[in-house]
Formats: sequence, C-alpha cells, structure tokens
Amino acid sequence: MGFTGENTLFAESTCPDEINHDDPDCGIGMLLAKRWGEVFPMSGLGGLPFCGKTGWGAFSSHVPTDGNIVIMFAPHVGISKDGSIGFIQRDGHNCVSSACGAAIGAYNFNKENPVTEEKKEVDDYLDCQMNTIKMLLKPHMSKIIDSPEEHVGIVFAMYEIIDKFLNDIINDNW
Repeated sequence: MGFTGENTLFAESTCPDEINHDDPDCGIGMLLAKRWGEVFPMSGLGGLPFCGKTGWGAFSSHVPTDGNIVIMFAPHVGISKDGSIGFIQRDGHNCVSSACGAAIGAYNFNKENPVTEEKKEVDDYLDCQMNTIKMLLKPHMSKIIDSPEEHVGIVFAMYEIIDKFLNDIINDNW
C-alpha cells in the first residue's frame, strides 16, 4: 500500500497501564512505533482517546503531504495465571489486581450506583477520565451484566466505546 516510515504517522490509543508497555523490545505499540518511526499517544485510562478533537487536529496536522495514518486502538484485560479474566499478578506484587482497573472500576461503580437517566457531563475535573468512562459505560451495563463473563463483557463494551470515541473525533480536514 506504499506506507513507509517517511510518509506515515502512527497513533496509539491504549490504556497507559504499565502491563501494556512493559517490554520496549516486543510490545505491540513499540513494534509499530519502530516500524513507522514514532508514535503519537492519543489515549488515557481504558484506552480512550482522551486527546480529543484538539489532539486529533495536532496529530493529523503532522501527517506528511499525501501521507498515511496508522491507528492502533484497543481496550485491555488481564488474565491471571489461574485463568481468571480481569485480573493479573503484576511484577513485584504478591497478589492479583484488576486489569483494566479503570474499566472494571467504572463498571463496579455503575453497578453499585444505578441511575435511570444518562448523565452527559463530568463532575470532577480532577478525575475526568474515570468519570468519562463511568458515563460512557452506563448504556452498556445491562449487556455486560447479562454476559456469561462480566469482565469479557466489559472489554467488548470498551472496544465499542473507544471505536465510537475515535470516530467522533476523527476528521479528514487535514
């Protein structure tokens, strides 16, 4: 397709969790950055492209004339050594912890605090990413609760949320 390191910019929208970036030699994001020459990190918690429309504008303005864009986006989920989905034992820890902690935390918050009306704003700018994930996950709650494995349902919901978020901020006016 003619994509090269000289005519292509790479953007990544994955959760900043260290388990996604723990090996600079073989992590998928690093391999793609090596292939395309550099990376524009678009994301925050849960892999959502929190750079928003302004970040997309900055990124896309750096694309070479007649150039290309490669975007990798994905939610993530831990799988513990015993096969428990949604958990991972991190280096240096004696017990498992959740992964993706933000997505699972938002899901648990929404499950414990059901609201009948959908809220469209974020209350606390000091935790705006988490509050946004809670808000965007709300419409997916019944589907997740009804799934055979809630943590798998969360990952699929987060994928849909990230995909829609990207499509809402991406424009081709560059």
